[in-house]
Amino acid sequence: MNRLCKVGDVIRSHRFHVWHPDKNGFYSLCDVSQSGKLNPNGNDWLVVETAMTGGGGSHNDVYPDGHHVKIRMFHGFDSKTGDIKLDKGGLSFYQSGCFNGMIYPNDIEFVSELKKEVKETWSK
Repeated sequence: MNRLCKVGDVIRSHRFHVWHPDKNGFYSLCDVSQSGKLNPNGNDWLVVETAMTGGGGSHNDVYPDGHHVKIRMFHGFDSKTGDIKLDKGGLSFYQSGCFNGMIYPNDIEFVSELKKEVKETWSK
């Protein structure tokens, strides 16, 4: 499927990237499978936020906003509570625009779609 991600999509891709620090503290762009902690193969990721952002300009050039996607590794649901299980950290990438580490829509596999339920609490 060739579309932009939206909140609630559960996705996979062989192209996820992360800014990873080397031994001197400098960051470089690498595939998540090289980061030592994450392996994208077979992992499902939940889209937790999307926005058109990141544009700007320099040296008389204008760079438009891109579709920015934030994801967290999805581990299914807790069998006792039914709550969603996600890693605390996550990744982010762009699907459009002119950015490092872009992942184009045709490189993403859409596994399923979740709907967020907001529980209201009231107090006096």
